[in-house]
Amino acid sequence: MKFTVDARGFAQFKGLVFKSASGKWERYVTLGRQKKLIDNYDYVAGPFLANPNDIGKGKASKGNQIAIRSPKMAAWLFKGFARFE
Repeated sequence: MKFTVDARGFAQFKGLVFKSASGKWERYVTLGRQKKLIDNYDYVAGPFLANPNDIGKGKASKGNQIAIRSPKMAAWLFKGFARFE
């Protein structure tokens, strides 16, 4: 799915963006899968793998994703763009 959002509205949210499948990205994903991740980001964006077992094996990512991590951002997106009320 692809859609466009208002840049000024989007700027109100705190995010973390990984530009590549780096070591930092790998640690973040691993902690998340272990349910040990604590952060206060509204969203996290970056690469994803088709097979989670490939973490640490130097395999290329299979695209990009964004995870909406706060109820405030989810409400903003759904109310403004999906027409939920």
